[in-house]
Amino acid sequence: MTNKEHLKNYRRYKDIIKQYDRELAARDLAEPETTQAMRDSYACLVAAIEKAIAKLPDPTDQQLLHLRYIKGYSWTRICFELHYSESSVKRIHHRALKRLDGVLLP
Repeated sequence: MTNKEHLKNYRRYKDIIKQYDRELAARDLAEPETTQAMRDSYACLVAAIEKAIAKLPDPTDQQLLHLRYIKGYSWTRICFELHYSESSVKRIHHRALKRLDGVLLP
């Protein structure tokens, strides 16, 4: 899976973790160890994505990727938040994804 695919799936990973947490809280699982292991694997993915974004050298890149993938903001909202035009935001996004290729994600 590419870095961009992991970024796009970030919010889905978070939802999966919440589901596993609910299942573990219910405590009526046949194999709680398996559920815990699956939950932990998604938690590692989420942590790796957050860490990779934080490692980017440019704070604008970090903020844009955080707004887009962690918070799930639309392009319009990101433009408003960063005070850039849409074309500038998409150019910065492209640059940030290229820089993210230098940071390893699982």
